[in-house]
Amino acid sequence: MTPDERHFILRRLHSLTGIVPVGLFLLQHIYHNAYAIQGREAFGRITAELQGLPVAMALEIGLIWIPILYHALYGFYVMFTGKSNTAHYGFMANWMYVLQRATGALLFFYIIFHVTTTWGTRAHGAEMYDVMVY
Repeated sequence: MTPDERHFILRRLHSLTGIVPVGLFLLQHIYHNAYAIQGREAFGRITAELQGLPVAMALEIGLIWIPILYHALYGFYVMFTGKSNTAHYGFMANWMYVLQRATGALLFFYIIFHVTTTWGTRAHGAEMYDVMVY
């Protein structure tokens, strides 16, 4: 495989991991968290169902964390090696290029913050409903 072919495949995989697994996870995350509106019992029931799946951890790692990690790491690689092209693209296209990379980096650090504070709070005995609502 030539370097150009490898680069093409890695870029397509990067796009795919940003759309499919991350998109599906966000839809599931919104759906699950919407149960908090119905109260502690409804949220506790859906949380217990999800955590009670025998393969929950394997699904979470394989379908969420690995794709997100690949997307983030390759995104940082693209961010640090790519160059905006002011000679070929207009002003707005270059701003979109910069903003896409900046928001990607912000989201990376937000996800780390969100996961560590959520899991950290749960590790200290708090109920997830209380973490979400208060």
